[in-house]
Amino acid sequence: MDVLNLYEDPYIANILAFDNTKEQLERDYWGKWVVFSSMKLFGVYDSVDEAEYAVTAANPAIRDHFLAKVGQRATVVLSHGG
Repeated sequence: MDVLNLYEDPYIANILAFDNTKEQLERDYWGKWVVFSSMKLFGVYDSVDEAEYAVTAANPAIRDHFLAKVGQRATVVLSHGG
């Protein structure tokens, strides 16, 4: 039986990176929008529009980013995964 390596899927890897830093993010950036790409914090933004613009401006080819609002349990999580 094959074991699923979650880190092989860039979107899931970014979710795991977010989850691993969630406590620190909640201390430092409560209510802000964060973007993870390549399993690293790409940036912190005041609005979802700012976050999306920053990703697109930096590299329109980025398709594996994970975007979430920090500190909200029932939040909308957006991604433009390929």
